[in-house]
Amino acid sequence: MNGFAPPRAGNTRHLVWLYHEASRRDGMTALLTLEREIAASTRADLDHAVAHARLDWWQGEMQRLAAGQPEHPLCVRLLAALRERRAPAPNFEPLVEAMRWAVACTAFEDRAEIGQCFDAWSGTVFVTAANLAPLQ
Repeated sequence: MNGFAPPRAGNTRHLVWLYHEASRRDGMTALLTLEREIAASTRADLDHAVAHARLDWWQGEMQRLAAGQPEHPLCVRLLAALRERRAPAPNFEPLVEAMRWAVACTAFEDRAEIGQCFDAWSGTVFVTAANLAPLQ
C-alpha cells in the first residue's frame, strides 16, 4: 500500500495484518492506519484546540465514509476493500466520540462509561476488521 505502512511488528495489530490474506492486506492496512490517525488526535503534545479541530474534521470524514463518499485516501481505500467484500461502510463516529473523551481528560464516572468507550472503539475497529476478513 503506497504511503501507508503496516502496523509495527510485535503487537496484536501486526499479527492480524500479517496473517491476513496478502492480496487483501490493503484494506486492513487502511483500517489500522485510520485508527492510528484518529487516535493521534489525543496526543499529549497536541494543542487542545488543534485536537478538537482534528476530531471535528474526522467526524465529518466519518459521516462521508458512512455515506459512501469519503475524501481521505485511507477512507477511500478502506471503503473500496469493504465493497470488494460486499460489506457495509463502517460507522466510525463512535470511535471519534471516544477520542473526544480522551482529549477532554475526563474521568469516567463508572464502569458503564468505561464500557461505552470500549464498545465504541471495538464496535468500529473490530467489526470492520471482521468484515475485511477472508470468507471461508
